[in-house]
Amino acid sequence: MADSDTEESSPVVNQNNTNEISETSPDLEIQDIQGIGPTTAKKLKEAGIVSVMDLAVTSADELAVDINASKESAAAFIMAAQKLLRDSRIIEKEFLTADLALEKRKSMLRCSTGSKALDELLLGGIETQAVTEFYGEFGSGKSQICHTLCATARQPIESGGMDSGVIYIDTEGTFRPDSKSQRTRSHTRIKECCSMQDL
Repeated sequence: MADSDTEESSPVVNQNNTNEISETSPDLEIQDIQGIGPTTAKKLKEAGIVSVMDLAVTSADELAVDINASKESAAAFIMAAQKLLRDSRIIEKEFLTADLALEKRKSMLRCSTGSKALDELLLGGIETQAVTEFYGEFGSGKSQICHTLCATARQPIESGGMDSGVIYIDTEGTFRPDSKSQRTRSHTRIKECCSMQDL
């Protein structure tokens, strides 16, 4: 490739600002990655890759076509972007020591599904810091579990909740606030009845 700002076959991360970590994400530019100069940055922007994160999550095959580069150069740019994000603590490091992994597991919470059997199957409920997928046939209760989780997550931690807010993303347009409200009231009444029976 004749692009003068990509002469190095494996670009390395510019280490100038990686030790300065603020509470908010640092402003990273694509040109913070060594080996990506103005010409390559322009090609990336024309391909719709405008941030270091965009570059980090793209595929090497697509990137190679988009910027007219070899697959190896594209992969090197992607790995350099991922390294910059890790060094800046925007994404987690690829490799953790056992001690760090244990600390992460200790900080993880679990949210009750509202079903003792399902909670037991999930070793205590839905994990935080992870993605959990429910799948099954139409009408099998996937949405109901998610709606129940919304109500449960708002409950105190000692009640199996997370004592937090909830964001529910509905990609199919099937969310019905009236049924969720009814389910929340029912869930609260059931918990109150269970609590009274436990006494």
